Amino acid sequence: MKPLGVIAERLQDPIPLIGFDGRPADPVTHVTHLTLTIQGFRQVSAQFMITGLGHRQAIIGRPWFEETGALLDCKNRRIIMPDEPSLTDIVKTGLEQKIPLQILRPPLSESHQADADRLTHTKRIRQGR
Repeated sequence: MKPLGVIAERLQDPIPLIGFDGRPADPVTHVTHLTLTIQGFRQVSAQFMITGLGHRQAIIGRPWFEETGALLDCKNRRIIMPDEPSLTDIVKTGLEQKIPLQILRPPLSESHQADADRLTHTKRIRQGR
């Protein structure tokens, strides 16, 4: 896993595996935690067991789908996340919100303005204007 920059934890007790054909496979000896981003939906720290997968890069199991409420669209080869806004939607919505002008330009305080006027007047006197 070093070429991928993944930090793997060694398991105290290896997990035995049986292939889809019923034959024993090499046991899982390490796990890692990765952050998944799928169609803008982010799941932090999903645990992956590290093992030889043949031609597959990763396998996501049924427990993950149950936990997240995600659906598998086999025809279109994609994962459909529940009706939660995507990160893109959240950013877009935040950018589209109107900012109240009073936040951008608070009302002037007459006493502060008077102080600023006195300071400007004093500077002009010192400069001989």
